[in-house]
Amino acid sequence: GYRRGLRAPAGNTCGTLGSRQFAMLAPVKPWARLYTRGFAVMVKKTPNPASRMYFPQGHAVLGDTLPPMKFVDKFECEDSKLAGAILKVRGVQEVLLGASHVTVTKSERADWDMLSANVQTVVDQFFTAGLSPVEEGVTPPPPEGGDDDDPLILQIKDLLKEYIQPLVQEDGGDILYHSFDAESGVLWVDMRGSCDGCPSSTGTLKDAVLRLLAHHLPEVQDEKRYQHR
Repeated sequence: GYRRGLRAPAGNTCGTLGSRQFAMLAPVKPWARLYTRGFAVMVKKTPNPASRMYFPQGHAVLGDTLPPMKFVDKFECEDSKLAGAILKVRGVQEVLLGASHVTVTKSERADWDMLSANVQTVVDQFFTAGLSPVEEGVTPPPPEGGDDDDPLILQIKDLLKEYIQPLVQEDGGDILYHSFDAESGVLWVDMRGSCDGCPSSTGTLKDAVLRLLAHHLPEVQDEKRYQHR
C-alpha cells in the first residue's frame, strides 16, 4: 500500500462524517451539482457506465503531489479517510483519488440514481468539515516490476506517463505499467478507476496504446490488462 511517516490512531482509520441523512436528488445529468451551505460537488459521467467523477469545487483532492490512489476495501483505507468514507456507501466498489476529483466505481447491482446522491453528500460533508483527503506523510508505493534499470522498460513507462496517462486521467481512470514479457512482446498494464472494466479499455484505448508503443518500440507486440487477485 501507500507508505507514510505517520499512522492514524487505531480504530479511527476511516473516520466519521456526522449523522446528517443522505440527500435524494434527481437522476444525474452529464454535469450535476450538489449545493450545501454554499459548497458545490460536480459530477461527471465517464466512458465507463459503472464509474463517475466527483469534483469538490474549490478544493484539490491529491493535487500535483501524488499520483492517483486506488482503494477497494473500506477496512484498508488508513491512508485516506475520504476513500474510507466513500467506500462505506452501499454499492461503491472502488475509489480512485485524482488530482482534483474522485472517481467512484459502483457494483453491478447498484443504481446511480440513489448512489450518486449519497456519494455527493459524503464528499460535501468531508470537505465542508475541513478534513484532509490523505493522511500526512503518505508517499507513493514503489513502482511495479522492479526492472527500472532496463532501458526498454524505462522507455515504456515514459511513453505511458507522457502520452497515455493524461488522457485516461481526464476521464477518471489511470493506466500503470505492470510488467513486460520480452520473449512474447506482451506488455501487461494495470487499469484503474473508470478504465477498469470499461469497454473502451479493451478496444479504443488498447489500440491507442499499441499504436503509440509499436511506433517507438517495435519490441512491444501486444498489450494485456493485469488482473488483480
